[in-house]
This record gives sequence, structure tokens and C-alpha cells, in this order.
Amino acid sequence: MAPCEFSAPYVEPASTDVEVRIKELLDYYAVEDALLLAEVYHLKVRSEESLLVYTDCLMRANRAEEVFGLLYPKSLENPRIRYVFAKCCFQLNKLEECQTALVDAQTGSMFESLVNSPAAPYAHVLLATLLCDTGRVEEAKEECKKCVKINVLFWSGVNNYITYGGRKLERLIRKQKENVMTGCASEFSDEEEDTAEEDGPYDDEDDSFSNPEPLKSSVDTKVRRSLRSHTSKSNATPAAAPARKAVRPVDKRTPASSVVPSQPVAPRKPRSSEAEPRSMATRAASQRLMFNSDTENFNGAAVRSRAGAAGTRNASRVDRSQNVRSTTKTDSSRLTSSRKVTKPLSSRNSNLARSLSGSANSVSSISSNAKITDEKDRGKEKALEIGQVAAEDEKKRLTEEEEAQKKIVVPIYSKVYRNIFKIISSLAMIEAAAARYNWKAVARIFQKLDRSVLKELPLARLMHARACFEQCEYSEAKELLLALHKEQPYRVEGMELLSTALWHLQDSQTLSTLAQALTTESRDRPQSWCAAGNCFSLQRQHTQAIECMERALQLDSRFAYAHTLLGHELIVQEELDRAASAFRSALTLAPRDYRALHGLGLVHLKKEQNALAQCNMAKAVRINPTNRAMLCTLSQVEMMLKKPQRAMELVDRALSLKPTDVASRFNRARLLFEGKHNEECLAELEKLKASSPDEAFVFHLLAKVHRRLGNPHQALLNFSWAAELDPRGDQGVSGTVATQMREEYEDDEYSSS
Repeated sequence: MAPCEFSAPYVEPASTDVEVRIKELLDYYAVEDALLLAEVYHLKVRSEESLLVYTDCLMRANRAEEVFGLLYPKSLENPRIRYVFAKCCFQLNKLEECQTALVDAQTGSMFESLVNSPAAPYAHVLLATLLCDTGRVEEAKEECKKCVKINVLFWSGVNNYITYGGRKLERLIRKQKENVMTGCASEFSDEEEDTAEEDGPYDDEDDSFSNPEPLKSSVDTKVRRSLRSHTSKSNATPAAAPARKAVRPVDKRTPASSVVPSQPVAPRKPRSSEAEPRSMATRAASQRLMFNSDTENFNGAAVRSRAGAAGTRNASRVDRSQNVRSTTKTDSSRLTSSRKVTKPLSSRNSNLARSLSGSANSVSSISSNAKITDEKDRGKEKALEIGQVAAEDEKKRLTEEEEAQKKIVVPIYSKVYRNIFKIISSLAMIEAAAARYNWKAVARIFQKLDRSVLKELPLARLMHARACFEQCEYSEAKELLLALHKEQPYRVEGMELLSTALWHLQDSQTLSTLAQALTTESRDRPQSWCAAGNCFSLQRQHTQAIECMERALQLDSRFAYAHTLLGHELIVQEELDRAASAFRSALTLAPRDYRALHGLGLVHLKKEQNALAQCNMAKAVRINPTNRAMLCTLSQVEMMLKKPQRAMELVDRALSLKPTDVASRFNRARLLFEGKHNEECLAELEKLKASSPDEAFVFHLLAKVHRRLGNPHQALLNFSWAAELDPRGDQGVSGTVATQMREEYEDDEYSSS
């Protein structure tokens, strides 16, 4: 019987290194076994590599205390070991040790070993988080900016940079985008970046947000065409793209006519440098032939030749300390000038030969001619030597230029990498535009995304829902987030926004179902307990809601949204000091959190500190000028500060964002009532009653206006309708109709009218 083909014995892998075994254990989530093997490995080897493997296993096993005890006395020369130590210090809340591990005390900046290592972007983000926790937001923003310049795909760095108030993100992304899309390094300097427009090509004039759901294929086609044209332009020749920096090519042009022939320029090409010594040798040989033709007739020119040779020797002593190219120019010019001097001698040699052929001076002339010949031979050798040195120098220079060009490594990115980079950069631009509350820019970028990305990527869908939520479009946000939760019930990111949207919509049944599902399936996530807290808050069980928010903060103390929700619940319970502390904690984690600033303003308003309330709410409105509820609240504070014109401007701005907003129109009517513009207030309330006939506070204010105008019957009728719509006083209408009428009649203001 033939053996089974699957019964072959196990073959040991080619690599039997211990580190490979440890990595294999980690790949299959056997963390404890990998930790034991790494500990034995480090005990036997005692190297930086073994220490890195050991600390990696400890961090994966959530044993930061052991990592701190292991690395604290070490010198931390390895950049990755230094980063691991700083990370464990941050997790253990040892902020001073963390900063010492990251920042050089002498220079005040990050260690060079970290900056020049692959750990640089992660170290920058860690240092930025540390700086933000200590209140140095601007320094934290700069650290995140360095991270974005290195790696845009590191989403935490991009998100933190935007959270800390970073701008010009498009310029930072454009550098790497051009590098990835075209394969050529972009050459944007810091000066160009600083002078660039803040918002890039996006328009900030319109704050409207259009639904990006219908995406047309023609838009994607235009985007691809623009990318192709951009790629072709970037790959053009250097003549077509003069702004691109590169190594200067070798000048292939011949010397221009402006160069003096008697002083030729040093050669710049191997071909020219080889031809120049040959021309010098040809000139010397021709002169030697001329001298040998009439040696006995050279007495007349001997004096001039000796003077020229002496000058050449003196010049050679000086030129040895100068540049080789300048020496070549000087000697070649002297050889050329000597050739010019000998030219007229050829016409007189025949006469001199006939007159001096039989004289006794012929011997002296022969000896002098021999000396001159020796001088010319030495000049020839020197010219050849100088030409050789010049050629070698030029060849060396060209070799250095070639080596410099070879060092410019042009990375080649795959098609998948480019597509992913395009998606991440688009999402980063959406995040930046949403941080500026530029909803038109957000919609424009959404329309450029592929339909598959918008439908299948949870982060893109969550951004879409958050854009609706920030504009108080709670129904649209509810639909988007409920659809996401139905498709992926295991995801909890964004469910805190869904619970808050349901709280605003007073949908207690859906909110209760959501909270129960989240706290059952994902009890260790802070978003689940935020949803439970909102559920208890909607049922007016604020004590249980506070406990849920505190539970969320125990799971993640850096969850800023939970701090904000906790602060609002504490305001309801009249625990104003604790509420202010919660809002300040949220601002420490997210300095541009307008909700925390608005809540802090509400705390000051409760304490009747109207000036401080106005200051904090004005900051919140400057951060997010599109939130209608904040604009109305700030208008009330301005009215308390006796600034009715400013209050009316804020309400009108809220109405310009959405003319059909009931709350904004009611606030405008109330401002008119407080300003004693009774007729205008009555007209505003009549319009509001027609559009929202089930709002009790509208009828309550309408009753007050009729009472002031001297219409007691209409006032009593509207008070009755208000009490019928809201018998428990949930909308601020409390007490019976008789109590309300008695209070109105006893009011001096109304009785005087």
C-alpha cells in the first residue's frame, strides 16, 4: 500500500532564531508564552535586540510597571527603547520621566536620536499629548505638525493636529501627495507654506451643507483626469519644470565668444579636458620644430625667450598654491603668447642664416637654443601634467555629482498605496474642514469620494453623520448612525453621538434599546456608558446618569465628550463647582471643544457671573459660529448685560442659518417681548403658533403679550392651552392656570400697563 502523501514528517523552518519564535508566538496571540521565552532570551543574550523583544512582550501584556522598572536605570541609547520607556511613563502618569525621556534638557528639543529614527512621528505625537496635558497647546500643535510632515497616514497625528487648532493641513498633505502620486519629491519651503492661503481652494463664504449621498461618476472622472494631468506635468523635463530643485546637469555648451582666446576657461567635460592638454602639446611641439629649423640664427630672439622662461618659472612658484583651474589658465595663456612671439621669427630666419652662417657666434647660439629647448620641454611636461590634474579633478567632480544623483532615491509606490493615501488625505481634509465648520467644503470633498468609500468605510459614514449632528440636523444624524449600527452592531464608535441625537429628539424608546444593547455587548467601552447616561438623563434620573458618565471616565479618562456630558448633568443637579471642573478637564484634552466652553458659560450664568458667562460663550461661538442653540443662549446673556442690539444680531444670525428653526424664532420673540416691542412680538408669535401648534412655551409667551396689551380673555385662553399641552411643566410652564394668572396680575409691570 502506497504511503499517504500527507504523512510527511514536520520539517523545521530554515530560520531557528529565538526572535522568530517569539514573533510567531505573538502572531498567534500567545502573549504569556512569548513573554516567558523573551525573558529567558534576554537573560542569556543581554543585548539591545533582546531588550527590545522583552519590552515589546511586556507592553503587549499590559505590564507597564515592569517596563518602567526594567528601563529606568538604562542609558536609553537606542531610539526605540527610549520611546518605549517614554510610552510606559505616560501610561503610568509619570509625566516628568516621560518628558525627560523625550526632550533633551540642554537643547530643550527632542533628542536627535529620536528625530532621525523611524520612531519620530510617534514620539512627536506622544510629546504633543504630554504638552497639551500641561497646557502648552501651541507647542503641542507644532509637534503634531512635525508628525504630519513625516507621515500623513498616522491618523492620530492628523487628528490631534486638527484638535489642537492646526491649520494649513492641505499644504502639509500636498507635499506628500505630490510625492506619492507623481513619484517625485515636492520642494515646498517653509516660507511658501507660511504665505499660503489658510483654507486652500475651499470657499468659506457659504456654510450650507448639501447631502453628499448622490455621487456622480462624472465627478470621479474629472478627478482622475486632473490627477493624470498633474502627474504628466510633474514628470516633465527640467526645462518644462524649472521650479523643481535637482542636481545641476553638466554644461554641454562650448565656451562662448566672450571668453578671451589667450585665456581659455578650464574644461568642464572629460572630452574638453582631454583635448586641452593635447592642444598644449601640439603648440609646444610646433614651437620646438620651429626652433630646431634655424638654431644657429636664434641669437636675436634668445634674450626675449630667456625672459619669458624666467617669468614662467617665477609664475609657477606662485601658482602652486592656487587652484588647478587658474593655474591651467595662466600657463596656457603664456604658452599661447610665446607662440605668437615666434611667429614673425620665421620670416627673418632666412636672412639671419645667410648673414651669420660663418660667424663665431654660431656655437653660442646653438647652446642657447639647447637651453631654450630644455625649457620648452619642461613647459610641455608641465602643461601635460596640469592638464592631467585638471582632467582628474573634473572627472572627480562629475563622479561626485553622479553619486549625489544616485543618493536621490525616488520611491516607487504601488497602486494600492496610492489609493489608500488618496482616501486618507481626503478624510483628513474633511476633518480639517469640519474643525473650521466649513460645511460647504465638507460637502465638496464628500462628493469627490468614491461611492464605495462613502458607503462601506465606517469612518466616512461617521463623518457624514457628525456633520449633520453639528448642524443640529438630529433626524438625519439618527438615520445615518442607526443604519451603521444595524450593519455593524459590534462597532461602538459614534454611538455617543447617536445617543445624544436621540436625547434631543426625545426618542426614549430607541435610546433605551440602544443603551441596553451597548452595555450588554460592550461594557468595557466608554461610548456604551455615555449612551446609558443619556438614557437616564432623558428619564430625568440624573443621579444614575452621573454614575454612568463617571463609569465611562474610569474606562477612558481621556474621553473629552464624557467630561462634557458629565458637566451638563452636574449643572442640572446644581453641583456647579464639579460641573466647572468637568468642563475644564474636557478643555484640557480638547482645547477647541466648544461644548465645554458653552457649558462653562452656563455654570457662570447659574452663578450670576454674566460677564464670565459672556466671555466663555463668545469663545464657543467664535469656534463654532454655526450652532444656533449657542447663538440664542449668547443672545440671552447679551440681553442681561443690557445689550439688546447685540442680542438681536445674534438671533438674526441664527435665523439666517435656518429660517424655520423654532427655537431661534422663539428667542427672537422673547427678545422683542423684553424690549417691550409688543406688536412685533405678537406678530412673531402668531407665525410661530401656525408653524408649531404643539409648543406650550409659545402659548405661554403669547398669553403674556396679550395680558400686556390689555386682552385678559386672550391671555386666559392661551394660558389654558399652554397648561393643556404641558400639564407637568416639562417645557418650563409650571403651575395651574389660576396661579399663572394671579402671578401675572400681581406683577407691577403688567398692572401698570
